[in-house]
Amino acid sequence: MKRILQRAALVTVVSLSALAIGLFLILRVPPPSRPLLPFAEDKACAVAITDDTDFFQYFTTQPVYDVLDSLGIRLTKTIWVFDHEKNDPAKAGISLRDPHYRAWVLRARERGHEITLHSASSGDDTRERTLAAFDTIRAMTGEYPRLEIFHSGNREALYWGGKRIPNRFLRGLYDLKMKQRFEGDEPSSPLYWLDVARARVRYLRTFTFNELDTWAVNPTMPYLDPSTPDAPLWFASSNARWGEKFAQLFAREKVERLKRSHGVSVVYTHFGLWFTERSAGGAHRLRSDVREAMTRIGSDPAIEFLPAGELLDRLRWQQWIAAGLAAGERTIRLPRDAEGRLSDLSVEPAKLPRSWKLPEAARRGGRRDLASWAHDAGLTLEFAERAYLDAPARISGWERWRLTWTWLVTQLISPT
Repeated sequence: MKRILQRAALVTVVSLSALAIGLFLILRVPPPSRPLLPFAEDKACAVAITDDTDFFQYFTTQPVYDVLDSLGIRLTKTIWVFDHEKNDPAKAGISLRDPHYRAWVLRARERGHEITLHSASSGDDTRERTLAAFDTIRAMTGEYPRLEIFHSGNREALYWGGKRIPNRFLRGLYDLKMKQRFEGDEPSSPLYWLDVARARVRYLRTFTFNELDTWAVNPTMPYLDPSTPDAPLWFASSNARWGEKFAQLFAREKVERLKRSHGVSVVYTHFGLWFTERSAGGAHRLRSDVREAMTRIGSDPAIEFLPAGELLDRLRWQQWIAAGLAAGERTIRLPRDAEGRLSDLSVEPAKLPRSWKLPEAARRGGRRDLASWAHDAGLTLEFAERAYLDAPARISGWERWRLTWTWLVTQLISPT
């Protein structure tokens, strides 16, 4: 009996050790190699904040935007176009049905903030309402939004819930826990809209993690998932769900590490959720820890703040350039709206892969802007009508598994 117990203990230890090693290998993020950077040569990193519209009320959210605007921080503001019959706007958050809020949103756009959808409303949306919401954004701004951030458990979300998990057993466990079905990609459902999604939007947010450097966790973003080839491109985000989380995510040492590694952070937050507190006079003001973090990063000249749609577009330009260089091409075709904007990107010549057939002169010197480097490297950049979903970067099975496992572990330790 003693021998059996010893063997059982040995098998258990070996199994747990193997599992620990396996998880370490899966979750380990290799040191990033970043020869092309989606920000100018005088910047050390980029931050794109996305503000989910949940709980938006003027008295709690306006103080946050007042501080951000004073710091010149541009971001992505999600909205609801419609109220939902099951949710009270005074609690869930305001929609464009409120004319004062509509005017507020338009003024925010004039100040440089990007406006996009957080689903059509705060509840499940039919196909008709989803498409009407996209058309409303287009009528307001002159174009469809570049990205969509699905709201919570809205059932019209595409490939959502357990559908994101590349394993039937884990998918079943997750769906059992969530007790929610998502139908935006199911043709038989009245919530279906996948067939027109690519004509309405470029990017969809997926997994959220607690690391500040989103690009290090998801270096292929924005990416095509081979398991969802008919969907727009996916991108991950970093968790700053409410005020305290925001201050923690932007702790001084994390920001310094982001700058040293030339990182990129796509931040997911709710400015309507515990970013402010009541003062003695009854008015709302920013929490002290939030104000300190915002003021510190907003006054740092090494950090570029820009809306998520602009950042994801820059990453797409990089992907096309990198793919062309890897294939030995000397002429690279980019979208017309990239023309004149490549100085917003930069190059680390010494980090360029040796497999890219480039003249040695193109590998020398310090960091510089991409436009002038491309000229000196003998590259021809053509600007034409090119869809952002053309020739997308495809996520590997290995990275998809790593993202999934990292996300599941994150949910167990500190849900996002």
